[in-house]
Amino acid sequence: RLEDIASDSGVRVSLIYHYFRSRTDIMHAVLSDMLEDFRTDISSRPREEPLEAIRYAHQRMVALYVGNPGAMRCMLEAHEDLAPLSQMWRDLTLSWNRRVARSIARQFPKAFTSNAGYLSLAYALGGMVDNFLYEYYVLGNPALREAHPTEENVTEFLTVMWHRAPYLQNPGAELGKASRSLRHIGIA
Repeated sequence: RLEDIASDSGVRVSLIYHYFRSRTDIMHAVLSDMLEDFRTDISSRPREEPLEAIRYAHQRMVALYVGNPGAMRCMLEAHEDLAPLSQMWRDLTLSWNRRVARSIARQFPKAFTSNAGYLSLAYALGGMVDNFLYEYYVLGNPALREAHPTEENVTEFLTVMWHRAPYLQNPGAELGKASRSLRHIGIA
C-alpha cells in the first residue's frame, strides 16, 4: 500500500501521492533508475578486448541480480497490469542486444548475411545469461548454487560460456576453474 511505503520512507502519504499515482508508478521509477544506471555503466566503458568486455558485463549483471532479486523478478514476471515494467525490460534488452550484435558484426563481418542474424545470436546469448541469473538469484536453484557458490564463480562461468559461442574457443586460463572444466566439453 502507498500508506506503507510512505510510513517506511518517513514521509506523509500526501507527498507520495503528489509524485506517484500508484505502486506501479513507484516501481517504474525505481526500476527505470536502476536500469539506466546499469546501461550507463556498461555503455560508458571504453572499447576493450572482447573477453574483458564480456566479463565486465557479466560482473555487472550478477551485481544487478544480487542486489535486486525482487526488482528483477518484477521485471521478468511482469503481468499485464504492470505492462510498463515489461516494456522497459524489453526496450533495454533490445538496445543491449543491438549493441552486442554490432560488436559481433564488426568482429565477424561475414558470419551472417543480415543484421537480423547477428541480432538473433545476441538474443540467444543474452537469453542464456538472463535465464541462468533468474534461476540462480531469483528462484534460488540449489544445483546452480552448489556448482557456482560465489558471485565470481557465476561471472566466470557465464563469461566462458558466452565467449565460447561466437569465438568457438575457450578463453585463456585467466578465467580459472570454469575455463579448465569446460575444456573437457567439445572445444579443445
